[in-house]
Amino acid sequence: MRLERLEAEIKQVQQQVELYPQLTSIFYESLALKLHNFYTGCERIVQIVASEINGGLPSSYDWPRRLLQRMATQQESRPPLLQPTFRTS
Repeated sequence: MRLERLEAEIKQVQQQVELYPQLTSIFYESLALKLHNFYTGCERIVQIVASEINGGLPSSYDWPRRLLQRMATQQESRPPLLQPTFRTS
């Protein structure tokens, strides 16, 4: 549902930019904040799954990459959360 709401908000910003081109930077800043909030929410979900189901977050220097790889791999306790392309990122 949040992804659909984000899509609607992106379309709304596109329409506002067309109507009020002089305010483009304000609309894009608003959109950037919305995208950041969406990304942060997704990141938090992945961290919760890693902590609650997978036994914790990776602790190495490259933990973000390892976390994405782990979430793209099927585990005994859950299906993959991300597309397999994240395994090679």
